Amino acid sequence: MSKGGALNSELGLAIAPNGDILTVNGGDGNLVETTPRGTQVTVRTIDNNSGGAGNLFGLAVKPGADAVYFVDDFGMDNNLQLFF
Repeated sequence: MSKGGALNSELGLAIAPNGDILTVNGGDGNLVETTPRGTQVTVRTIDNNSGGAGNLFGLAVKPGADAVYFVDDFGMDNNLQLFF
């Protein structure tokens, strides 16, 4: 369960170093941070290609840094992106 209404066609999940859940949305290109209690605390756009459009796959937290890797498969060039 989650409170905040920011989840939209979720495609990937990862656990942040602080224990929060990071979710990437295929529906709008946003990354949503949710506490273990279900409160959505941060929403950031990480994919501006057609508002997400199912382009976000794969999500990993970069060890020792406040950064997230994600795969953006927009168009014909699948690529790994780093979001700070």
